Amino acid sequence: MRHNNRSFSNHEYNFKFITFFFGPHVTLLLKKWIDINYKIIKTTICIKFLKAYMINNIHPAHLS
Repeated sequence: MRHNNRSFSNHEYNFKFITFFFGPHVTLLLKKWIDINYKIIKTTICIKFLKAYMINNIHPAHLS
């Protein structure tokens, strides 16, 4: 079955598809994995931001 790009742009459709074919436990694991990846990316960005401050010898106000 062929789908156009519009049908896959909705996350709810994708989660229903995964739940139907793989079960609700896989959907929950996928959602947890997505949340963890968001946290990792956010932390990585913060670390790069703070390293740039250290290189330029600037101290952010929240670290005083």
